[in-house]
Amino acid sequence: MYFFYIDESGNRDVKKRDEPYVLATVCMYENQWHKFNKHLTGMKTNIARTYDPDIRQDQLEIKANLLTKPKARQSNHFFKHLTDDDITHISTQYYDQLSYAKMAVIAVVIDKDKLRTGTSTQDMHQKAYEMLLERIQRFMENNYRKHNALIIMDDTGLNLNKRITLMHARLLSIGNNHMDFKNITEYPFFVSSQLSNGVQLADLVAYSIYHAFKHTRPDYAYLEKILPRISRLAEDKTILAGLKIWPDSKQYKDVLDKIQLRAKQQGGK
Repeated sequence: MYFFYIDESGNRDVKKRDEPYVLATVCMYENQWHKFNKHLTGMKTNIARTYDPDIRQDQLEIKANLLTKPKARQSNHFFKHLTDDDITHISTQYYDQLSYAKMAVIAVVIDKDKLRTGTSTQDMHQKAYEMLLERIQRFMENNYRKHNALIIMDDTGLNLNKRITLMHARLLSIGNNHMDFKNITEYPFFVSSQLSNGVQLADLVAYSIYHAFKHTRPDYAYLEKILPRISRLAEDKTILAGLKIWPDSKQYKDVLDKIQLRAKQQGGK
């Protein structure tokens, strides 16, 4: 079984058209989970207990905005104590797990400025989810066709969770115009990101991709950390298969082309 942790970056409000919306997933094989979770939870706990011996696990959530925005840390029970060295160490430990746990990264990047008039927040989120699920299915077919994929998502609220679950059920039952979803099992599990290191890592990955596209920075340092783990074409490991741009967007395609060039320079994983 492969676990696919999903989270988002960017404002879901379709009226805020000057930024992308990113839905991203990181996946790992089930036998990697205990080591992955024990390492990250232990690392955070060891740091936190030097400041507060009674701190709870749900107070140790790692989020991109807390790592990147000092002002956001001031009201956070954990982050308000951390030094710059602590922040760098935590960030490094999370991103390093992409390699240590042999993870793959897949993401959908939506240019909200190119959405059709009348597209709702729910429509956009569901479209992003369907395209992400297609790429998960293709990844499993090409790499682990005898295994199944389990979807684990950040809890986005009752209404959106229900819409996603109903669409997920339909896709598993009858597929769509592109494929059947034979390697995806069960319905999505919605979890609190406060306690899920997998969802927290997906948040960091989604933000890295968001930042690269919003600010036209294909050389963004944290994108460089995840680039070797973005899924590739089965027949050519230098070609990125794990980044999808939608709708057609010249601006975002230019960024993707530059990221693709960097991937080719790195060679296959």
